[in-house]
Amino acid sequence: MKALKARLKPHARTRITPEDMRRLCEAPGAHTLVGLRDRALLATLASSGIRVSEAATLTLEQIVKHSDGYTLLVCGKTDTGYRDAHLSTEAYEKIQTWVAARPTESLYIFTLFARRAAFPSPDPMSEVAVWKMVQCYAKACNLEFLKPHNFRRFVGTQLAKDDIRKAQKALGHKSIDVTARHYVLDELEVGLTDHLY
Repeated sequence: MKALKARLKPHARTRITPEDMRRLCEAPGAHTLVGLRDRALLATLASSGIRVSEAATLTLEQIVKHSDGYTLLVCGKTDTGYRDAHLSTEAYEKIQTWVAARPTESLYIFTLFARRAAFPSPDPMSEVAVWKMVQCYAKACNLEFLKPHNFRRFVGTQLAKDDIRKAQKALGHKSIDVTARHYVLDELEVGLTDHLY
């Protein structure tokens, strides 16, 4: 790392504020099918911290209703079985709005729009399609260095402010060191040393 530090990408770990995340999630218009899908997908990424590969192939059967909210059953790259991931009530409602408006039946929640087609196909979005969608809205919100994985870091950072163990559990990490090293973007608290002496 020391030898290659000059070659590290300056925007590899972009920090997102809650205000920027709210702007980004509300960027898609709610008057088109594409906008409804994109609002649901952005809200899901922002509240769950799941990976792009998990979001792209998410099905309605993976949403679990509890007495006080919702979770997702996902199986990530290091998981041997399904694990629970958070899903906010807002994201759930946006998913329901999208699915109710969608004219095409599909097992998948986030379906692809064929090129120049007004209606979605029953096929799931690809990871590349999710990347392009996120970058399109990020650019419109002047967050041009944002990548889908930054949503995962956002969830980890926000939850770790309360308890890093909650962040580890939400992201599905086996080791809390992984959460602390790669998914919690701590800011230096300005003025912390003003009254040390």
